[in-house]
Order: sequence, then structure tokens, then C-alpha cells
Amino acid sequence: MPKSKKNSLKSDMPAAIRSNARGLILLLVGVILGTLIVVGQQGGPMSKKQIPVSDRIENAIKAKEPKFKLANKLLRNNQEQKYASLGWKSGEDIVSTTTYELASPQEAEEMLRKSINAPMSVPVQITKLTQLGDEAYMSTGLYAKEGETNLLLRKGNYFIIMTASSQGLAKRFASHMVTEIDN
Repeated sequence: MPKSKKNSLKSDMPAAIRSNARGLILLLVGVILGTLIVVGQQGGPMSKKQIPVSDRIENAIKAKEPKFKLANKLLRNNQEQKYASLGWKSGEDIVSTTTYELASPQEAEEMLRKSINAPMSVPVQITKLTQLGDEAYMSTGLYAKEGETNLLLRKGNYFIIMTASSQGLAKRFASHMVTEIDN
């Protein structure tokens, strides 16, 4: 279109319509930008408590125990069961954990009691641990592989069953896990 025709169309349009059209476009841009800002604020960074405890534990072990690699992972999150089984390996060392999230600390305590009092096919030495979670016990079987240790731990409404290739390893991993449950 020739330049002169464009200008003549623009001048034919009443000033009020041009002003309303500009105002409407500015209003529309403002609404879109405002919506994006509000949505962006709601989708901000998650607090640590919003991240599932199994992910926090996995990330903490990855950061604090870099020699260990995650060897297996199984998550169950349904009405009947909520637990995470995680296993790590480094050379000959292993750590295998199952972390149950229960409805209350009382349920976690009951699960711990049942586990401690369950009949064993071989004699085991059970030792109560202090300063680890709300309550913790370590056991070694008489016929277990050299150093192999089982650890039962309760922290709040969480109950953890762990098997590790040594007592030191079990205590260290349990400490990392308790820290993540606390956070």
C-alpha cells in the first residue's frame, strides 16, 4: 500500500477509537504480565520439607558419601504402604535401607517393638544405641558375615530398617538419614 493511503486510513479513524484500542492492548498486556508474575511466585523454590524424605536421604548420601553409588531404589506410596527401599554400594561395602513413613510416632514405635521382639532363627546380640533418632537398636547375628550389622531406628513417624557391612557404616548412614528427617 502506498504511504499516503496508510496515513489517510489512520487519519480517518476517530481519535477515541485509537485511544481505546491502545488502552485495551495495554490492559491486556498488564493482565498477562500480572498473571505470569503470580504464577511464577507460586512455583518458587520448594522448602526442604516439601521434598519427599526419600529424595532428601538419597541426595544427602550422594553428597556426604560420594564413594557410594545408589544400587537400587524402590518406592511405594499408596494407601496401605508408604516406604522407600534404597541400597548403596562401594566396593565390598553395602548399605541397604527401608524407610517407612507412618501416620504417627506411635505407629512407628509399635513397628519398632514388633521388629525387636520378632522371633529370630539364629541368636543375635541386640544393643540399644543412644543419640541416634528417638530410639535405635543395632544387632549382629552369630552367623552373620564378618561385621554385617542390622540397625532399627525410629525418628518421629519414620521407622528405618538397615543392613550394612559394618557397624560404623550403619551408624554413619543412620546419622545422615536422621538429619534429613529432622530438616
